[in-house]
Amino acid sequence: MKNDKDLQKLFDFYEKHMPETAILVKNADRYEKAKQAVQDIADFVWESDPSATIDIQPDQIVGTSACMTVVATEIIFGDLKKFCTAISEGKNFEIYPSTDGKLSFNVVFDNLYSPAPPHKK
Repeated sequence: MKNDKDLQKLFDFYEKHMPETAILVKNADRYEKAKQAVQDIADFVWESDPSATIDIQPDQIVGTSACMTVVATEIIFGDLKKFCTAISEGKNFEIYPSTDGKLSFNVVFDNLYSPAPPHKK
């Protein structure tokens, strides 16, 4: 397919020109809003299910965003407006059932860091 070849050319170019290390600068305002949203979501989750697991990982490609993953047996939202405000800080929100009877959801927080401009000699 033509699109596959074009896409491979893009990947090849990216791999050739991508710096081996990138310096990321914290987007302070965005980072603090996301941090508060994560805390609010965690409070809701652990109030409903103290055995719930919460994990936050930076994206592995660029490192400017992070994904919060929650696995719980149940979540009860006492203050739905506050929960909606918290997840609205995320770029993406997914919720789905697991085969083990639990539910999982992810919230992706974008732009927590910004790549620093390249150093010019």
